[in-house]
Amino acid sequence: MRLPNFTKSAINQAGILYFTLTLGLTALIFVSVQQSLRQSANDPQIQLAEDGAAAMAKGTAPADIVGDQPVDVVASLKPIVITYRGDGGLAAFNGEFGSAKPVPPDGAFAYARAHGQNRFTWEPAPGLRLATVLVYNGGEHPGYVLAARNLREIELREDQTQNYALAVLAALLIVGIFVLVVIK
Repeated sequence: MRLPNFTKSAINQAGILYFTLTLGLTALIFVSVQQSLRQSANDPQIQLAEDGAAAMAKGTAPADIVGDQPVDVVASLKPIVITYRGDGGLAAFNGEFGSAKPVPPDGAFAYARAHGQNRFTWEPAPGLRLATVLVYNGGEHPGYVLAARNLREIELREDQTQNYALAVLAALLIVGIFVLVVIK
């Protein structure tokens, strides 16, 4: 079978288009999957923080919202719950942070107060990243409920997704190079 006679310019343009589309689509798919993984990591915390804020609004004591089962945030994937007074002062928490007091990053309370809720990645200690939801209750019993959990498993899945995307990208680039060499 004889291939059509393409000009070098047409081959180069087709090659550039192929490589650009391959890179762009691979990056788009990776970012989409990564963001889906990261956003779904908030799901349990959204429910815990919203339910906790609703209980706080009804006058439930902070310690009752948090519970009495301590959670080691480094070792466990179980979500933690922390309550703060309306002024941002610590009320109760069930997460074990060593000797450190769990204080969210600057601006977290202000954003939650202005928008009702704040979802962010919190790094309370080097290497410890938490998917965090902070909900503000401004009612008769004002305060904040924070729910967070370790991102360790999500980050492992993100790494696997990145490796898969790079493997597919490499395979598609190799196929593209092979086709270009055959056509030339």
